[in-house]
Amino acid sequence: MNIVVCVKQVPEEIRINKTKGTLIRDGIKGVINPCDKNAIELAITLKEKHGGKITLVSMGPKDVENTLTHGLAMGADQAVLVCDRVCAGADTLATALALAAVIIKLVDVQLVLCGKETADSGTQHVGPQVAHYLGIPQVSYIVDLVVKGGKIRAKRQLKDEYETVEVGLPALVTVVKGINEPRMPTYLDIYGASKKDTHKWCAEDLGLKEDEVGI
Repeated sequence: MNIVVCVKQVPEEIRINKTKGTLIRDGIKGVINPCDKNAIELAITLKEKHGGKITLVSMGPKDVENTLTHGLAMGADQAVLVCDRVCAGADTLATALALAAVIIKLVDVQLVLCGKETADSGTQHVGPQVAHYLGIPQVSYIVDLVVKGGKIRAKRQLKDEYETVEVGLPALVTVVKGINEPRMPTYLDIYGASKKDTHKWCAEDLGLKEDEVGI
């Protein structure tokens, strides 16, 4: 099973510029979005059961590569970073288009995992929008997932109840933070991650035009 996990770098500490109403990122360390760690952990669990390959996909400046190292150390096999100035300032729709273009280029991806939301914006838009661009079914807010016979059976959390949904693969799911306990990489894991591939692609590599990405 080939699995993609969409990952975002977020500030380790959330600070707001009260004048501009924007996040302060300068001087604050970037880390993997907390929910995305849960998605990576789920991917590793599925790989342990079914075999396959895990690819992390992200978009951002070059320093995101350092953040992706944590996910590779957890157990992902490779990473792809969309790193292009023309992609800067993207809203969720432009971000989703770029991520979907990566997934299409990877070919033969059976499952896409995303965190439910990001710590720095919390829109919950990107996962569903990626599914839209890929033309595949999506299941959001999942707390449990079973893969069997070319299908997934997902238990999703609603406000006061749960719902079980079954869909065929390929599919996309968004996971909630409490679905599992993400593993903490060891020093040996981190050393091993430095030997794994992180590919850096630009908009042109993905066949995207400047008016489709960024601002």
